[in-house]
Amino acid sequence: MLFHIVERKWWYFLFSALLIVPGVIFLAIGGLRPGIEFKGGTLLEVTFATRPDDAQLTRP
Repeated sequence: MLFHIVERKWWYFLFSALLIVPGVIFLAIGGLRPGIEFKGGTLLEVTFATRPDDAQLTRP
């Protein structure tokens, strides 16, 4: 059984280009949206009426 892969290389190239080019265009337009794994830590903002002592802020 003989496969004519080399003879049809332009069809494979065209098929690959039809898949890659729209992907690159949508990537350029929309960009990458980072998922939750790129967001780290927790932001906690606390306001005090007066400045607390350092001993009050550390856990025992």
